[in-house]
Amino acid sequence: HVHIYLLDDQKEYLVLSGGAGEIGKIMVTYGHKININAPQSLVALCARTHELVIVNDVTKTPNYLPNRFLPKTASELAIPMIVAGQLIGVFDVQSEQYDYFN
Repeated sequence: HVHIYLLDDQKEYLVLSGGAGEIGKIMVTYGHKININAPQSLVALCARTHELVIVNDVTKTPNYLPNRFLPKTASELAIPMIVAGQLIGVFDVQSEQYDYFN
């Protein structure tokens, strides 16, 4: 599953702006967003640190935020999207396979 989160104008929320497949469409329609200060979110961690986050087993990290639309997520990759030194969002990829990003 692939998602694009964009940082809102107030720099408080990462708003899901695009997602692959039917689940992505549902999540966008639902208005899915993540508070940038959420302690339990790999997407938010990526946004705060401006660094790549790779977790090959989400059950082994306290930073993983379970998503009811993607209950089988096993691995996650979050990439900060930075333009001219400013965070504009996060590109997020989730897999149902453990160690997918090795």
